[in-house]
Amino acid sequence: MKSAEYWQQRSEQVAKLQHEKTDAYITKVKREYDRALKTIKADIDSFHRRFAVNNEISMAEARKLLTKGELKEFRMTLEEFTAKAKDNADGRWTQMLNNVYYRTRITRLEALQIQIRQQAEMLAGGEQTGTRALLKDVYSDTYYRTMYELQKGTGFGASFARLDPDGLEKVTATEWLGSNYSKRIWGNRNKLVNELRTRLAQSIIRGDSADRMTDMLAERMGVAKSNAARLIRTESSFMVGEATAAAYFENGIVDKYEILATLDGKTSAICRGMDGHVFELRDREVNVNYPPFHSNCRTTVVPFFHEEIDAGERIARDEEGKSYFVPGDIKYEDWKKQYVDSPNPPKSGIIDQISYRKFSNVAELKEWENKVTPPWLDSLSEDERKSIVRYTGSSYVEINENLRNGGGQERYDELARYISAGINKFELKDNITVYRGMRSNIFGVPAEDLVGVEFTEKAFWSTSMIEEKQFSGLLQMEIRVPAKSRGAPINPLSEYKDEEYEFLLDAGTHFRIVEASEEDGRLKLIVEVIADAD
Repeated sequence: MKSAEYWQQRSEQVAKLQHEKTDAYITKVKREYDRALKTIKADIDSFHRRFAVNNEISMAEARKLLTKGELKEFRMTLEEFTAKAKDNADGRWTQMLNNVYYRTRITRLEALQIQIRQQAEMLAGGEQTGTRALLKDVYSDTYYRTMYELQKGTGFGASFARLDPDGLEKVTATEWLGSNYSKRIWGNRNKLVNELRTRLAQSIIRGDSADRMTDMLAERMGVAKSNAARLIRTESSFMVGEATAAAYFENGIVDKYEILATLDGKTSAICRGMDGHVFELRDREVNVNYPPFHSNCRTTVVPFFHEEIDAGERIARDEEGKSYFVPGDIKYEDWKKQYVDSPNPPKSGIIDQISYRKFSNVAELKEWENKVTPPWLDSLSEDERKSIVRYTGSSYVEINENLRNGGGQERYDELARYISAGINKFELKDNITVYRGMRSNIFGVPAEDLVGVEFTEKAFWSTSMIEEKQFSGLLQMEIRVPAKSRGAPINPLSEYKDEEYEFLLDAGTHFRIVEASEEDGRLKLIVEVIADAD
């Protein structure tokens, strides 16, 4: 087995490569902020030249309406903004621009505020797209290079999971410490827009000159630029850590890791305290015993091996039960070509791809229902059966409302207990797809911010096992329900038997949104049940 110094050097090299890549992207983002500030300065200078009296603009002057000619000119600017905003992930800004375009009364101040906000929106949109691409690249490169170093260093290899586009999308959308990169970018955008708006109004009230006004906004843009750099660097470090852990798990030979803080140029107190500590891989917890530990953290991890370990015995076997020899002098490009990019690569998908059964017609569903429900129906007590029947009628509203309010109404608490006990007697052995429609977007955020969001429904969730029978509404969900999930096909007991084909999910079910799109005002989601959640 290679020395600890060897593994430290190789791990540092992999992480350093990703940090350099990240720093290069941050430099590009900072240039975009500088460009945006230059545009804002030009807009403010133009505003002052046109409307200032004695180099000052009063709030009364700023609130005057644009003339007919000025409005026509501003609409041309809006057309340009709208064209650029089409590539922006946030459709709300495009809609706002469209709404403003058709207004006949716009003040001078409103026009300037829109011009300034356009820069903030374009920065956030570009940062969203660029950061997503960076994080995918960082994760993928770290995963494969870590796998390469493990195989080359031990001299043994075996089949391992390749990354696929869907898997990468899920990984980059992973929430940690309550959020993910996408939500954090839009959160920073909202703060920037609000503060620029406030500072602009305050500057006009004070009667600031154009230079003073620009300086005030430049100060806030500088803060936003620093926030963007910190966010990108921290999210990238998170991806490095997640990809490294994924490679450790997949390789099968690593069960412990050691904290390595030497890459962090200005090592924080927490990283100094963690440096050299060894932890079980299965016990890793980001921000507790696994990096990143703080914003801008560059601390990484190293595989920890006991001297007596036999890599040949511990290495994961390929599908035929065989491992293969990996020469110690093989180049990364050659290794990747042979074991990742080859026509007969190792097994695909970091997360095993689960297939979910969809019932395309009623006959197919009834055949399945008649096969799986009789033993379950026989197992139900009279109270459980009656409670489920009652739920399918008009009582579901009161039962669910009581659950969402934390319970307390004894008769509905009792009904909920019987319903839950009854549906939990059903053993779901298939991965199935069900459907649910809702009147409106209950999440209150656009589609692009929903991927990766997890939520728990306190009440029971009624779904249909036939897509065309799902409840109508502006929110349409395709729900993937894995085997062993807490739910049951209650159609045989329903007051609407063979009409809704209801599958009832238990109260307290945990969900994750894996895909989201919006078309013609209708939000479409693919949601999966997290079966092992409490």
